[in-house]
Amino acid sequence: MNDNEVPGQTGLVQNFYRNLYGAWQLARFNPQGMTYLDYSPEGFWRSFSAILVSAPLYALLMAMQPDVLEMNGQQLDIPMLVNVLKFIFILPLMAVVMLYLTRFMNVAQNYVPMVVAYNWASVIMLAILIPVFFLATSGIVGDTISSLMLLLTRVVLLMYLWFIFKTSLQISGWLAVGFVVFEIAFTEVFYILLLFILSPETIEQIRQMGATAGP
Repeated sequence: MNDNEVPGQTGLVQNFYRNLYGAWQLARFNPQGMTYLDYSPEGFWRSFSAILVSAPLYALLMAMQPDVLEMNGQQLDIPMLVNVLKFIFILPLMAVVMLYLTRFMNVAQNYVPMVVAYNWASVIMLAILIPVFFLATSGIVGDTISSLMLLLTRVVLLMYLWFIFKTSLQISGWLAVGFVVFEIAFTEVFYILLLFILSPETIEQIRQMGATAGP
């Protein structure tokens, strides 16, 4: 057993537990969390099983919030399939685009640690979001506090994502900000593309609402 093994766990369970523990340590802004992650070829591909691990969490999160898009004070219904496909494909697609981005930025030598950390961190992010969304949607706290909680949570998750890029790629804080902006932009573009393909009527409604709100 090495220094980073978790006692009482063996085999595949040990691997999952160790990677999730590493991602959790990164959420605590502890760079030593990287030492718990599996960067082997098997570990790289196994990190995409984070999709399966987080699926129940994502289903619970979707149950707590409606499939709607708010714009100009109005709500647009979003097909559940759009969110499901985004959830399934965003990690593999992000890995592909990050392969080219890290090459362009001359940090490709740290590509594998970044992907492994990013994938397992997706589970931790959902685990953080669920209790916050529960409090925000259950009526336990007021609307003002709920909005503040959601805002602070999003800020914390962005800081978590920033720390992952900075630590895993071994880059400066400013460059890590650029990676965060790219990640957000790519995620939103992919989401809009899914809407164009699966729900063109929603896109048309957005256009109409934009035209109505214009000067």
